[in-house]
Amino acid sequence: MNVYWIPTILLSLSSAANMISSNNCKDKLRTFYVVRVSVNGIASVRCPNLTGKDQEEMRFHLYLGLVEVGNHTHDSAHNHNSTETVSPVGEGLGLRVNEQDHTVSFVLSGMTTERAGVYTCEGYPMYPPPIEKVPDEPQTLVLVEAFQCQAGGCVGPRVHGVPVWAWMLGFWVTTIYGLVVTVFAFVIWLRLRRVECSQSDYINIKPKAPLRGHRK
Repeated sequence: MNVYWIPTILLSLSSAANMISSNNCKDKLRTFYVVRVSVNGIASVRCPNLTGKDQEEMRFHLYLGLVEVGNHTHDSAHNHNSTETVSPVGEGLGLRVNEQDHTVSFVLSGMTTERAGVYTCEGYPMYPPPIEKVPDEPQTLVLVEAFQCQAGGCVGPRVHGVPVWAWMLGFWVTTIYGLVVTVFAFVIWLRLRRVECSQSDYINIKPKAPLRGHRK
């Protein structure tokens, strides 16, 4: 069973919200991508494109959530004879630059489920000045398919070591429990409301005035 439709839908909704908000904020643009890889596979995270200026020097920062996982400065003047270069940034991380179409991306190798998440890449032109962050901030959702095979067979995808079906079961149990509690609370509230209204009606009833005089 494919369980990756949930984050894909959430990412689509976030992308739609971002497109709406971009009408009011023109100085920031974010493009969303979804990448699916297997364990120990290679994932590519898009970055802002080079502007194509002569002797351009640009610095790129990669974030997983709010945590920076790496950065690298690319100098086009030193790579004018190369069509594509991959510069090592850290363990399992490199920066790929295509000088022809000016595309840039971080390359993540040896992917694990712990490294899955939403990556954001920021670009800062260092030369020529001025040094200002590029408005485009691409975001990439990296999904890691974790199939573990043992002597007894292969198990399905896992999230932080827990089978996905367990997460789904817990989600639906929690949702159903919340709905049941909400319904019971609403029924109790209605009954209390009716009792309160009945008591108010009883208190507001005025006794009839005694009749004046009695016939013999």
